[in-house]
Amino acid sequence: MRKLKIVMIAYLLLAVTSLVFAAKDEAVNTVGVEGYDLISYHDVNGPIVGNGNHVAVYDGTTYLFANDENKALFEKDPEKYIPAYGGFCAYGMANGYRFAADPMVWKMVDGKLYLNFSQKVQENWEDTLSENIEKANIAWDQIKDDGPDASVFGVQGYDLVSYLSGEPKRGSTAYLAKYKGVTYLFENRQNKSTFEKDPEKYLPAYGGYCAYGVSVGQKFVGDPMVWKIVDDKLYLNLDKKIQGVWSEDIPNNIKKADVEWKNLKNN
Repeated sequence: MRKLKIVMIAYLLLAVTSLVFAAKDEAVNTVGVEGYDLISYHDVNGPIVGNGNHVAVYDGTTYLFANDENKALFEKDPEKYIPAYGGFCAYGMANGYRFAADPMVWKMVDGKLYLNFSQKVQENWEDTLSENIEKANIAWDQIKDDGPDASVFGVQGYDLVSYLSGEPKRGSTAYLAKYKGVTYLFENRQNKSTFEKDPEKYLPAYGGYCAYGVSVGQKFVGDPMVWKIVDDKLYLNLDKKIQGVWSEDIPNNIKKADVEWKNLKNN
């Protein structure tokens, strides 16, 4: 058993070494474009979600990819693939505002990815597309240094309250709440309100980082679909394999992670 755990730790280190250093100063695990693989937007099958085994960091933002090939393509030319205006709503930017965008409401224009808040907003944006892009380009140059330069969400945009129903669902940019500087999305107004009444109850342990990774002193991306509720607390892990090892001794792994997190969360 000890040999297996050593192997799994090595697997963790090899899989996501880049993230360890990128996220070391973040107490909450956030990723760009809600974890969608930016390369996949250029594929005929459309966007798909990346995972914590294929991670790249650009301008301080962490991006996930579906495979090493896509990660390598991104790293060769990040500016080609990152969305316009840091992933904020293109129509909102045309009017001088940073609004969260839905990664499934998108359009390619001259090889550049643009996201919008909703389908209705995108339709308005497309009515005068060239004019809106020109206005947004000017606005972005003026305001990009006044706040975060990329639109990122906690738990890759999943609705934290929905985990208690046993069926986690992605939230909507129509229902967002901020807590300790991090933006979270919710499926509906009721879930948003429930979260705002007691955020600490719904936040994942260790800022959403991999529970097993934290137990061995490392910060790795937690997959929001690899989860478990223990004593009413949400725990995420990197993948099913890692969760299997973590699950062999949950109480002890949580105890070790609780100790490690005190040193890790602000380092």
